[in-house]
Amino acid sequence: MTDDTPLADLPNLGPASAAMLARIGVRTRGDLARVGPVLAFRALRDVEPSASLNLLWAMHGALTGERWDRLGADAKAALRADLAEALAEPPTSPTLPPPPSPRGGGSAEGGDGGGPPPRR
Repeated sequence: MTDDTPLADLPNLGPASAAMLARIGVRTRGDLARVGPVLAFRALRDVEPSASLNLLWAMHGALTGERWDRLGADAKAALRADLAEALAEPPTSPTLPPPPSPRGGGSAEGGDGGGPPPRR
């Protein structure tokens, strides 16, 4: 698997999981690896509150090659601890890739979005 492998082609993640993760800008294995499963899960919970810890296990397993339903207690405990730490921090998302720009729309820097032109 390469960094440009779509999420739905990874073990543990199917079309439904890939669609949820696309909502936060995570579309490929490389995106998930850069963000990490814990921060991706945290960001996802902001837009998809029903996401369960099984998705966190699945994202971790997608990167490590492990089946989500066979993760050991130690791995789950470490992911839970990392998630608790991430939830204690103020929310930020600078590591997430930017969302795709709308078709036919101008860039935010182009000055055609109705706002003031960019400063130079």
